[in-house]
Amino acid sequence: TGVQRVLFRSAAAALVTVALAQPATAGARAYLKSNGTGDCLSESTACHSMTGALNAAGANGEVFCLDAGFYGAFSINFSITINCEYETFQSGLNFNTISVAATDTVILNGFDIDTRKAVNGVPLTITGAGAVILRNGRISNSLSNGLVVAPTGVLNLVMENVFVSSASVAGVYLGANGGSLNAQLTDVRVEKADGYAFGIDGSGSTVGVNVTINGGAATTSGNGILAYTTPGKAPVIVTTIGTQFGGNQTGINANGAVQVNVSGARIAGNGAAAVAVNGGQILTFGDNIVAGNVANGTFTGSVAKQ
Repeated sequence: TGVQRVLFRSAAAALVTVALAQPATAGARAYLKSNGTGDCLSESTACHSMTGALNAAGANGEVFCLDAGFYGAFSINFSITINCEYETFQSGLNFNTISVAATDTVILNGFDIDTRKAVNGVPLTITGAGAVILRNGRISNSLSNGLVVAPTGVLNLVMENVFVSSASVAGVYLGANGGSLNAQLTDVRVEKADGYAFGIDGSGSTVGVNVTINGGAATTSGNGILAYTTPGKAPVIVTTIGTQFGGNQTGINANGAVQVNVSGARIAGNGAAAVAVNGGQILTFGDNIVAGNVANGTFTGSVAKQ
């Protein structure tokens, strides 16, 4: 039932928290500075290459930004913490990747990836498995998707305070490539995505895609949320809590074996508030504001609060 699925998601979130708390053998510390020319291994010998800093820090290491700067592309394949919250690192016209094993954790804190619609590709792609945490970041001006998440194994994704703007397809694409995805998004804001702000796709797996969106917004896009799957492929469960949907062609679109649970949302100023087709469900907790859309429509059912 809908209630059972929501309870399942709460249990899964608890398991993610436990998994992220496991200790690991520490690597080295590396430092970035906009005019650095050193070996990255101390503040006085900081370097200006993210690739160089990752190599210097090694598995389970930490990378710190001493000031804001263009530090180039990154490709991460081991546990690492990149902490640039107060001195944001910029990647520029680059395509960046994260792909780690089931036992690895990647934390990326303080990033700005702007491809300026000058090159055709995905600014940040996450595959593999493990745990990935994205905090305090911005992705903008993509000729493709802004962020693509398509795990081949079991991936736990956390996003906090991330802004995605101006993508030609999806702002944030959350799917699976044979694996499964459990994603917890808090204060993630997406605007100006031609296809959909949040694309949540179960068609690439038979396991499952589960996403919780806490707060944040999906605005001025084709679809605020497009949640979909195909027959015989993974079911999709999405829960939104306190999210704003405005200025989209469709606020929430559920297509196939999909359940979208909606609580505390403001769905206003869209073409259509909610559309469910091919067995899709859009369920309300009874506390949403749905007004001022060209077609307000109705939810397909309800979920009782516990």
